[in-house]
Amino acid sequence: MLRAAALAALLACGAAQAQDKDVLRPEVAKPLQAAQDAIKAGKSADALARVKEAEAVPGRTPYEVFITDRMKGSAALQAGDSPLAQQAFEAAVTSGRLAGADLLAALKTLSALAVRNQQPQAAVTWARRYFAEGGTEPAVRVALVQALYASNDLAATAREVLPLITADEAAGRTPSEEQLKLLAFSLMKTGDEAGYTQALERLVTHHPRTEYWADLVSRVSRRPGFADRLQVDALRLARRVGALEDASEYLDLAQLALQAGVPGEAQAVVEEGYAKGVLGKGAQAERHQRLKTGADKAVADDKSALAASEDSARKARDGAPLVAMGQALLTYGQADKGLALMAEGLAKGVQKHPDDARLRYGVALLAAGQRPAAETQFKAITTTDGAADLARLWLLVR
Repeated sequence: MLRAAALAALLACGAAQAQDKDVLRPEVAKPLQAAQDAIKAGKSADALARVKEAEAVPGRTPYEVFITDRMKGSAALQAGDSPLAQQAFEAAVTSGRLAGADLLAALKTLSALAVRNQQPQAAVTWARRYFAEGGTEPAVRVALVQALYASNDLAATAREVLPLITADEAAGRTPSEEQLKLLAFSLMKTGDEAGYTQALERLVTHHPRTEYWADLVSRVSRRPGFADRLQVDALRLARRVGALEDASEYLDLAQLALQAGVPGEAQAVVEEGYAKGVLGKGAQAERHQRLKTGADKAVADDKSALAASEDSARKARDGAPLVAMGQALLTYGQADKGLALMAEGLAKGVQKHPDDARLRYGVALLAAGQRPAAETQFKAITTTDGAADLARLWLLVR
C-alpha cells in the first residue's frame, strides 16, 4: 500500500508542482524515465541504478534534485529499503515544492516510514505536519499514536488514540483491542484513575476478557466512598463475569451472602468454588468445609421457614423484607415468585438504601432474561455510594 500510494502520486504529479521554467535536461530525464519504467515493471534494483545515474549528472538544478528524490523514494519503497525511502521523501518534502494532495501523500508515507524505521520523533513530526496541512486519514493518526507511545509521551498517546476509538464507536465498528489497551495503559501511567476506569469499561464492552473485568470491578469497589455494604454486590458482579480469582473471594462472597440472609446464594458459591478446585484444598481446607456445612444448614433452616418468612415480610410496613425474601427464593429456583416479591417490595417502598434493592432487582431481572426491564432499574439508580457505579457496570454485562 505504501509503495503503490507513493508511486501513484509520483507518476500523477510529475512536474506539476514546478514552475513553468522547471524542466529536466535530457541527461537527467533519460535515466529517470528508465527508472520509472523499471518501477512499473517491478524491477526496483534496476530503478535504483537508473536513479544513481541521474544523481551522477553534474550541476543538477533544484528541480532536477527534487524529481530525482521522489523517484528514488518510490524505487526504495518498492525495494523494501525503508531508510533510503525515508531519506528521499524527507528531501522531497523539505524542498518546499510539494503542495496539496501530493504533499499530504508524501507526509502520510513519511509518517509510516518513520514508524517502520523506529524513529518515533520523526514520525510524530511528519504526522503532526500532515494534520496541520489538512490531512484527515485515520491511518496517519494510528502512526502518530504508535510514535507517541514509542516516545513515552503517554498523555499525548491517550489524547490522540481516543478520537480513533470514538470514531469507530460512532460508526458502529468495534474499536481494536490494541488501541483500547494503549488508551488504558497511557491513562493508568499518567495517573488518570477516572480515565483509566472509563477505558476499562470500553474494554469490557468491546473485548470482555476476564482480566479486564477483574480489574474494573476491583477498582470500582475500592473507590473512596464505596459503601462496605455493597462489597457483596461487587463480588456478585465479579462472579457473574467469571472474575472471582481465588479462594478468599469465594469465601468472602459466601460469608457476605449468609450475612445478607441469602443462604442459597452462599451454598451455590461454595459449591462452585469446590467444583472449580478453588476450595477444599490447602491449609484452609478445613475452614472451607466448615463454611460449606454452615451454608448447607442455613439453607435447610431457611427453607423450613419460608412460609413464615413470607408472611412476616408481607406484614412489615417497609418493602425491604419482601425484596430480601424474593431474592432468597430466586436462589431456590423460584424465579417467577421471587421476582414478583421483589417488585412488590419496591412498590411498597424501601426506606433504607432503596437503590440497593433496585440494583438487586435489576440483577435478578437480567438473570431471568428480562434485559429491558433490568436496564430500566439500573438506569434509575442515582446514589453516589457505589450502587450507581455497579448498575452502570451491570449494563455492560452481556
